[in-house]
Formats: sequence, C-alpha cells, structure tokens
Amino acid sequence: MAVAIRRSPVRFNRLQQPKAHEYVAEQIRRHIALRLIAPGESLPSERELAAMFGVGRPTIQLALKELAADRLVESRRGRRGGTFVSEPAEDTVVLDELISRLLARREELEELLDYRRGVEPLISRLAARLRRRIDLSAMRAAIRGMGSARDEP
Repeated sequence: MAVAIRRSPVRFNRLQQPKAHEYVAEQIRRHIALRLIAPGESLPSERELAAMFGVGRPTIQLALKELAADRLVESRRGRRGGTFVSEPAEDTVVLDELISRLLARREELEELLDYRRGVEPLISRLAARLRRRIDLSAMRAAIRGMGSARDEP
C-alpha cells in the first residue's frame, strides 16, 4: 500500500551561523570601540589569543585580517613587532565602513532582535519561576562582579 507524503507549506530559512573568526573579530572590535584596548596598544600574540578564545591560530589570523581591513589594527614586523590598535582615523572612512557593514546585515540583525523579543520573556518567566535562593545569591554576586570588572569576561 502506497502512503502519500504530505508536504508542509511552512518554509524556514537556513541559519547563517557566524564563523569562529567573526566571533573573535567582533569581540576584539568591541574591546577597541569601548577603549578597553587603547590606540597604539598591542594585542596579545596570536598564540595567546588562540588560547584565550579556545581556537586555532588560523582562526586568529583570519580575525586579525578582518580587523586590519577595517583599519582597526595594524601588524608590525621586527623586534618590536606585533598587532597594534590603530589610531582613530581623522576622517569618517572607518566609521562609514562599519556603518555599511551593519546596514548590509540589517535584515539579519532585525530577525535576531525579533527572535529575542519573542523568546526572552518566556525564558525569563520560566527562570524566575524555577529559581532557588542559591541562584539569587549567585546572580547578585555576578552583578557585583560586573560592577568592578576590568575586562569583558
């Protein structure tokens, strides 16, 4: 007996997962924008960054290339070499590039925000209902720690 398979009219878009180097570049970019890494200051070595992020050196190299293309860092060779945060540009070229990158991903960002608006209230409600005293103590300690934090993690 043949069974007819009914096709669902529902369609989903494939997830666009950022690559590891994009996560790394974005976190470094955020540190630079917040001035947690000052202009002229050197970044840790590729080996150190790889260990910090838990990724391989090729991932770090791709992230640094992306940041260099955005003129946020520059690499120097030699005894005093390394990767350094660039001085802010006098003109608006760098800012214009960052804005155009955001605009290029605007639809994706709006979808993510819509998703968060739908999901986070439900998750928050469930978390509040299931929390224990020890959870509250841990949250309060984390909030106090954030207030005195010197770095992002």
